[in-house]
Amino acid sequence: MITKGYVDTSHGQVHFRMSQTSEPVSAPLVFFHMTADTSESFENVMTELAGRVTTVAFDTPNYGESFRTDREPTIEFISGIMLEALDQLGFERFHTFGHHTGASIALELVHRHPERALSATLNGMVAVTEAEGLGYLDSLVWPNPPSTQGAQIMAAWTRALTLEPHYLDFPAEIKNRVVHTMLKSGEDWSWAYRAVFTDDAMAKLVSATRPLFFLIGKFDASLDVHLRSHSLVPSSRSHVDDTFGMFYCENSPADVAERVLPFLIEAEEVGDGQA
Repeated sequence: MITKGYVDTSHGQVHFRMSQTSEPVSAPLVFFHMTADTSESFENVMTELAGRVTTVAFDTPNYGESFRTDREPTIEFISGIMLEALDQLGFERFHTFGHHTGASIALELVHRHPERALSATLNGMVAVTEAEGLGYLDSLVWPNPPSTQGAQIMAAWTRALTLEPHYLDFPAEIKNRVVHTMLKSGEDWSWAYRAVFTDDAMAKLVSATRPLFFLIGKFDASLDVHLRSHSLVPSSRSHVDDTFGMFYCENSPADVAERVLPFLIEAEEVGDGQA
């Protein structure tokens, strides 16, 4: 069963979803969502993993039911808040799983806290150069202010339609959710993108000492940069699904679960030798 709750951090309350068990993976798997989604996006795979590993999914700051802030974002700041939340939940050691923006958070935690973060599964890893980051900031960061004519609703709907190729099955339930979560995030819905595209993820990848698993759907728009990111650490595990795109994790949770679970078990067997 997935339960919901809040924990206090130094900047405000963080909302989470959790499914608890004790076997066979000892450390919990912690999920971080893409912009501008929420922890709800992981419910399918959390259900698949129930009884095999404790799972926790957070709404990151400025998204879902977590606190709002006007602070200029950095991956270090967001990850620090997530670590505070994990402290409040009593999780000393954990595995991480990040989707797009969440992959940057997951990577930061294994980079900065290898004594605690045992592994990172990176679902759509966007590690870019400074010049590339500026280009992404120009194209993907834009305000969506409220309008009495409802322009903000059409902007959210138009963006939702671009997230998957038109020839893929894109369930209406997912479209509805990504529209809703973007609108709920408000005018500065792309807040976390500013952290992702100014982050030196490339340096973090090549210096990572914990196991990494690069996971993505073939039709994900970030495929090329994700594969390039994996090429920086070619010995890391990788899987490209041939059927799905950005919402591979939601559309095929059983497949994701069966691929991730052995990776977690192997990462725990590595123990402290890589830290």
